[in-house]
Amino acid sequence: RFPIELMPKLAETGIFGLILFFRLCLSLIQNAAKFLVKNAEAEERKWAWGWAIAFAGFFIHSSSCVSWTAAKTAIPFWFLTAVVMTRLRLEKSSL
Repeated sequence: RFPIELMPKLAETGIFGLILFFRLCLSLIQNAAKFLVKNAEAEERKWAWGWAIAFAGFFIHSSSCVSWTAAKTAIPFWFLTAVVMTRLRLEKSSL
């Protein structure tokens, strides 16, 4: 069922948009992984783990829904993603 749920996204944005969407997801995962793998402080690791768990849950849930925006948590999730990633980036630059 997973590939069928990607069809609306593909129809709306085309193959290029779908590739960019997955690239965005991958870059967020890579950014969080930097804080999980490297010698980050405990506070940064907590933020990164919390986001990673939320992202995994949202990704699984949205894959099984009608579309990625049908989930009532989509807008708050992406807003909080921006907040967490900005916080992690600011913590990294202050070190």
